[in-house]
Amino acid sequence: MTKAVLTISSKNYGAWALRGWLMAKLVELDFSEQVISPDDPAMRAEMLLLSSSIRVPALHHNGIDVWDTLAIAEYLHEIRPDAGLLPADPVARSHCRSICGEMHSGFGALRSSLPMNIKARSPGFKVWSRAQVDIDRISTIWSECLFRYGGPYLFGARPCMADAMFAPVVTRFITYDIALDPACAAYCQTLLALPALQQWIEAAIAEPEEIDELDAEFSTARVAVRKAKRPAVWWTAGRRFLVGVVGFELTTPCTPCKCATRLRYTPKTVIVGRKPGFSPGGQNFSDLEQFLPDLAPVRAGGNRG
Repeated sequence: MTKAVLTISSKNYGAWALRGWLMAKLVELDFSEQVISPDDPAMRAEMLLLSSSIRVPALHHNGIDVWDTLAIAEYLHEIRPDAGLLPADPVARSHCRSICGEMHSGFGALRSSLPMNIKARSPGFKVWSRAQVDIDRISTIWSECLFRYGGPYLFGARPCMADAMFAPVVTRFITYDIALDPACAAYCQTLLALPALQQWIEAAIAEPEEIDELDAEFSTARVAVRKAKRPAVWWTAGRRFLVGVVGFELTTPCTPCKCATRLRYTPKTVIVGRKPGFSPGGQNFSDLEQFLPDLAPVRAGGNRG
């Protein structure tokens, strides 16, 4: 039997890769890792479009190719039904599938404003209101599961698919210093203590590659939004900018225009433009202002994407 191969992306930034990898570990699948380059379009799609509908992670096993995290989860459950990736009780199993689906398709504001970055620490991080709504919903999911199934994991005594799906969220809450109630905080520590997750985190910390966009774009946007009477700037994968009015939030992923986010409730002015050769890495906000008049307008008025 040929050894399985799991294709993953960056361990520091790759939230979807972590989910697939952790599930494979939970069912004790013997697999090797194929890590794609930071310059690979598939990795940049995962990192910058924040989309689950891509082909990373991908599992090759016994001549079968499976991609998309939920598809990998269901496949692993089929080949290792006794591993406990899904609860045995049908009611609990349906509940588990439901919250996994919610994690898979929802929480766009959280993904946009709190990207996974295991190496980083942002004490006192300012959480925007829509991201806080996502955080509150996740806390509710965790609290209900811990109360209903007795913990220490979401569905009882052993980690399952749901824990793997929420593992990247746990790392985000640590990175961005998110305040949680005692039960949810204890759950985070329980999940972080998993040997498999510890292995992933150690590898993420040791990872040599850095993707400058991922560190620069979010810090640039946060600085811009906090400045009074100044435009908000967002740098996207295609070296585009969204410019809008301060006080309005950068929110959900915007797949059609390939940018990482969009401005919410901008009343009049949104300009999408390019500044060739410009990278915000190492720039402060004052440096950015000089580029704003030179942006070539592509579209103005209303929200973009």
